[in-house]
Amino acid sequence: MPAALQVFDGGGNVIVDTSRRLGIFLGAVDTGTADGSLAVPDFNKGTPFFFAQPLQAVGNMSLLPGVGLSGSSLVWSFVGGVSGSQRLSVRIFYGVY
Repeated sequence: MPAALQVFDGGGNVIVDTSRRLGIFLGAVDTGTADGSLAVPDFNKGTPFFFAQPLQAVGNMSLLPGVGLSGSSLVWSFVGGVSGSQRLSVRIFYGVY
């Protein structure tokens, strides 16, 4: 059964409705240090969003993955870098709004 929060003003007008355009957090995934992807079928329930947070301190020789969307999947890959670069895992938080 779906649930939502609705807040009304004194005139009965909806001023907050969490069943509309407020973000819904769906999950998080740690990338590890290899290219990868994650199918997220619930992306079809709205407009997908994501953000990534490194899991350790980032330095000059750190290589973070590029993250994007492909259909209903999150995808990440490590591109570039120089000799001696260290790939760092990130945690990707994702959802829909």
